[in-house]
Amino acid sequence: MEPVDMEKDISQLHPADPLPFALTDSLVPDIVFEEHDVEEIEKEPYNDDQPIFFPPELVNKGSLDSMTKYYCYLMELKQNFDYEVPVQNIMLLVRNQFDMDEKSMNIELEVDRGTLTVNMKYIGLKCLNSDQVILCRRFQLAVFQVLMYRKAEKLAEVLCDHTLGNNSEIDYLLLPSNYVGQSPLIDWLSVTSVTFSYEKACKNHVNCNADILIQIKSGLVCTCMIQNSLVTTPHNGHAYIISGLLTNINANSLLRLSDGRLMTYKEYYEKRHGINLCYSQVSFLAGRHIFRVQNHIQRRRKQKEKESSNAFVELPPELCCVVMSPISISTFYSFTFLPSIMHRLESSLLATSLKKMHLNHCVQNVAIPTMKVLEAITTKKCLENFHLESLETLGDSFLKYAVCQQLFKKYQNHQEGLLSIRKEKFISNTALSMLGCDKKLPGFIRNEPFDPKDWTIPGYNCGSYSLNEETLCNAKKIYVTGRRKLKFKKVADVVEALIGAYLSTGGEAAGFLFLDWIGISINFTNIPYERHFKVRAEKFVNVQHFESLLHYSFQDPSLLVEALTHGSYMLAEIPGCYQL
Repeated sequence: MEPVDMEKDISQLHPADPLPFALTDSLVPDIVFEEHDVEEIEKEPYNDDQPIFFPPELVNKGSLDSMTKYYCYLMELKQNFDYEVPVQNIMLLVRNQFDMDEKSMNIELEVDRGTLTVNMKYIGLKCLNSDQVILCRRFQLAVFQVLMYRKAEKLAEVLCDHTLGNNSEIDYLLLPSNYVGQSPLIDWLSVTSVTFSYEKACKNHVNCNADILIQIKSGLVCTCMIQNSLVTTPHNGHAYIISGLLTNINANSLLRLSDGRLMTYKEYYEKRHGINLCYSQVSFLAGRHIFRVQNHIQRRRKQKEKESSNAFVELPPELCCVVMSPISISTFYSFTFLPSIMHRLESSLLATSLKKMHLNHCVQNVAIPTMKVLEAITTKKCLENFHLESLETLGDSFLKYAVCQQLFKKYQNHQEGLLSIRKEKFISNTALSMLGCDKKLPGFIRNEPFDPKDWTIPGYNCGSYSLNEETLCNAKKIYVTGRRKLKFKKVADVVEALIGAYLSTGGEAAGFLFLDWIGISINFTNIPYERHFKVRAEKFVNVQHFESLLHYSFQDPSLLVEALTHGSYMLAEIPGCYQL
């Protein structure tokens, strides 16, 4: 055989002649172009520097007026465990009314001893004058500063620097509450504890049933002023919560040391601290170290931790300085849960904002619980009792099903490889993350465990954060408190989880509506599958036998033949196989 010189043969063709067979562009398979499109999508740059959103409902947008209107919510705290310190209800005062479903207003916290249930309900409007607002801000700042840092030595300095800014800042009030009859009210007596001074306390001390003076470091005070108070002991720089008097313990009482030895408290303070106690017959104070603020929304192991006996101490009054009075141990204990409660509330408000973005786009009313949306934007890294992974699996499967249906109807007679590539253009992580970013989803995603140390004390901005306004796709405002690194795969996971959230609670119709909002239009009207060839199904399979097994009657039996035909067995009479 003589070798063929293709270059010579082609050169002999007349320039005006059309190129034969494989040399025309029209014969380049469509799959090449589709693969090129997918590659271009994958090359799209993704900026992993993403914002962290904060709900506008908890932001103060203007300056303080002479009278400020607040929406009041009562947080009813219920202990589902036994503990000698009871919890106290809390009043939350905000500038903007919440628009959340009732289930989002109920929170369950994980506590070492069991669970704590928080039921929040709206109780009405309340107006505070500027002096009252300043007093409330100073009170909550003082309590949270003591709880966060477990010291009170710099409290006076912090309170002196505290001013009311006019710029947008995280601003709401958390105050102790008590009942007068059936009506919940702000516990103003506890709130005024932040203004305690010896001079004012002595001047206003009237109608006291105790009327017993006790010597403390700064002078004589009535026992009623110190029984529920926060004190500091300058000799060691510690702060303690005082719950009462220990009438059976004084400086001459015996103290058992860790090594088993016994000595009097007077001897102990002289030997350990070099302090000579002067008032040997005065009853000691029942003190407790400051409670620790913990993450109570984090998933915990079911085990009870025994409280350390070192948490409670006996204090000589003459070594104590009163910082806040009157304020109970229950108030401090209840406030330790508030960072976790407010973090969950902030997350629920963001989930509500995200849900509204979608609902504003829908012409149909889709009832999706806020907690389901919150689950869809919460990753496993948050270490909470719920996360997006099960919803992501459901959403991923439904997305593939919906897209495949759409492509099959639109390109009924295209080969399987081409449909697979076109499907990838819709469902790849890159494509989904691009759609999510277009809707500003990254700012809503919760991807780190809550750390109480990073929680922002409301009304106090010492330069630790800045708020920047951003407009969502429904023209609503939201605030950005900072930025963080977020991988594009995580954005894609959240898109799939949101699909799963809408599908699991609203059915397929809700799932299609969310897909349409995110940017994937699915037309699910029933389009008959048109055959461009005739197949005598009975010639190849026993149709009646299969229909009896499946309990289903085929309108077009040729589809059954196609579904049972492997690509390697395709005949002229069966031009399609199961791959399509």
